[in-house]
Amino acid sequence: MTNSDRNPRDPVPPQADPLSLQDQIRAVQEVRQAGPRRRPTSKLLIGGAVLAAIVALWQFGPRFGWGPGGKGPGGGGQVEAPAGRAPLLDDTARLASSTQKPEAPQRPLRVTIDGNRYLVGDKEVDLAAVTRMAAQVPPGEGPAVEVKRNGTSRVKAEQDLKEAIDREHIPNTWMPPLD
Repeated sequence: MTNSDRNPRDPVPPQADPLSLQDQIRAVQEVRQAGPRRRPTSKLLIGGAVLAAIVALWQFGPRFGWGPGGKGPGGGGQVEAPAGRAPLLDDTARLASSTQKPEAPQRPLRVTIDGNRYLVGDKEVDLAAVTRMAAQVPPGEGPAVEVKRNGTSRVKAEQDLKEAIDREHIPNTWMPPLD
């Protein structure tokens, strides 16, 4: 095939390499002996990713219950003054408020169901504590327990509370009303 017979859009065929076969074999062997090329930036990228993961866990972990201050084990606890320092007024107030028992409930006892949790005065309590507090409500007019259901309240939590209150024959009202 001559140049005049060739289509101008066809790729140009490769020209013969002036190196001999032995020279090519030696070149391949040298490359293989040198080992794989490693980029110095790969270690830097891996280190940066690990550092970013640590910082993200440190910053956002407590929001998801991981690490100190979170909802999981190892977080929270009582406030203690550092060694060699008397507790400040704020530390003392926090300690006192965390160890106080709830006061005698007033009529009506307002319970909010949020998901599977029972909240009395913005504090989470369990079902047994709610029934104990409801039994301690002083006598008077109107319902002894006023239950507010959030949009996130679970049916099981509502049913359990309703059964516990009815078992004790405690007058109650629900907002919105139960069907």
